[in-house]
Amino acid sequence: MEYLPQGSLRQLLESGPVSVDRIREIVSEIGEALARVQSMQILHRDLKPENVLVRALTPLSLVLTDFGIASVRMGTQHFTGGARTTRYAAPEALTGVIDERADWWSLGMIVLEAAVGRHPFEGLNEQIVNHQLATKPVDVRTVFHDELRKLCRGLLMRDPRARWSWTEVQRWLAGDPTLVEIQEGAVNSALRAYRIADSQCTTAVDLSVTLVKHWQIGAKDLVRGTVATWLEEQLHDHNLLRKLQDILDVRGVSDDWRLLKFVLVVVPGIPAVWKGTPLTRESLLIAARKASNGDRATAAWLQSIHSEGVLEALAQSGRTEVSAFRKQWLQGLERFAELWEKARDAEDRWRREPKAWYGSSQVVVDVHYALYQQSARMNQPPVERLHGHVLLAVCLPAFVSMVRSHLIGQIADSGDICPWFESLGPLHELDAVGVIVAQLLLPLALEDMAQEKKRLAAAPYQGAAASEDGTGQLQREIKGVVELLRADLRSQGARLQLREVLEDLQNAGFKVIRLAPAEGEAARARSSLGSLMSASIAMQAELDRVDAIERINAIWFSPRRLLVGSALLLGLWSLLPGLYAFALLAVAGAGFAWRHTVLQ
Repeated sequence: MEYLPQGSLRQLLESGPVSVDRIREIVSEIGEALARVQSMQILHRDLKPENVLVRALTPLSLVLTDFGIASVRMGTQHFTGGARTTRYAAPEALTGVIDERADWWSLGMIVLEAAVGRHPFEGLNEQIVNHQLATKPVDVRTVFHDELRKLCRGLLMRDPRARWSWTEVQRWLAGDPTLVEIQEGAVNSALRAYRIADSQCTTAVDLSVTLVKHWQIGAKDLVRGTVATWLEEQLHDHNLLRKLQDILDVRGVSDDWRLLKFVLVVVPGIPAVWKGTPLTRESLLIAARKASNGDRATAAWLQSIHSEGVLEALAQSGRTEVSAFRKQWLQGLERFAELWEKARDAEDRWRREPKAWYGSSQVVVDVHYALYQQSARMNQPPVERLHGHVLLAVCLPAFVSMVRSHLIGQIADSGDICPWFESLGPLHELDAVGVIVAQLLLPLALEDMAQEKKRLAAAPYQGAAASEDGTGQLQREIKGVVELLRADLRSQGARLQLREVLEDLQNAGFKVIRLAPAEGEAARARSSLGSLMSASIAMQAELDRVDAIERINAIWFSPRRLLVGSALLLGLWSLLPGLYAFALLAVAGAGFAWRHTVLQ
């Protein structure tokens, strides 16, 4: 057999509901294969996703396989027995009498599973499945797409004579408008259908699915009482009517929320939808992208999901994946508020503190800010504007990496003159939400950086004075370092004093580097000064190493350890022969001398 490493159709169905276009491809591929084998009078009898292998995904190419229980059709009907997969078997298989229409039923079950995202008999044992097949039709009303629902109804007719086969499937694939959707069983003529547009609803499930498809009309009908009246007068379902009344009695919620709750009561397994738009991870991320680009309508849609607890309501109906997504969303918003407040507090402190005029004795105070408190520009954006950014951050690492690279490029030439922005932390270490906070704060940070540069350029005299003051301080610090280097550095106090002078040297040096001109001789001087700063840092590292050695030697040469070591040597001296004793004494002496030399 041909080797097909892509696996089976089961892998495609495990990821949830399949798109309409992909289902069309599946129906076309399997339908053509069934028509081909049936033209040779072969009944497959065990069509299921595991028996359909994938040759290629783009374009989709499927292979029908596993004819282990296939039979050659000898007459109008075929008497059969033996193994079969109950969940995909036609109802007539219970009698042991089938024809080629049984394989088309199996295709219908595959389509239904692909459209809804789960098998209608999932979790049921074989006996219950057989009972369902024998007593009532398969419920296809949870299929949201009209054309897919029409296909499922046609393929899953319990009467094999009315069931669709390749002829009808070809018409469906071609979009034949004359192909009429058929209903299973007779409709109660005494029941007056609930009409919305071209739809006629005769059951609560039909009504719920139709209300979702016509969301705005459905929300209005629900609160106007027309739905309750129909449930009472036509269906006489007082239990459902009570549940609807409980939903209508809830205060402080929107009509959209009431409709969602009602639909989840009637059809708990219906695909998640809100205001007529499907609620999937993919649809939420698409909405997040639009909202982050300024689409107000999409941002309002995300805000309504957040503020009205839509995902919580869906999670209560058993959708665990929705619950996990909602947790990510909320944690992202909390983290955003935490980091924004941190930057806001840092900006407030930075503005209030008197700032040295770049090394001179003068200081500059923002009197207006100090008197009138914080400016509104650092207020956190409305939460409605944040949903798109936060969802992209917590769900798309590639998006975060792109934004991070852009931020690093933006501030590469801006220096370190915006300390409140730096309070967020290094850009390459920020978490996903932190990168989004930095992205939204960047315009304000660049504005402050530009103002600082402008102020420096507007006061050349003070800047020169500051540079001269810094140069004088640097000369004094260098002189102090030289004097200390001539002293005896074996004492801990002398090393501590040298460390402090080195720190002062570095502060003065970096101040001169930042303020000195970057052209001509000054540029070369700055380069030399940078080398001096590197040397001072290396000297500090060497002091750290010496201190570490001294701490270790303090342990080795403590009186108690020397006493214990001497006792051990005397004991071993008395036990070992003369030559070995002298060797032991030589090793101990060498070790003692080595530790003492390391300290020197």
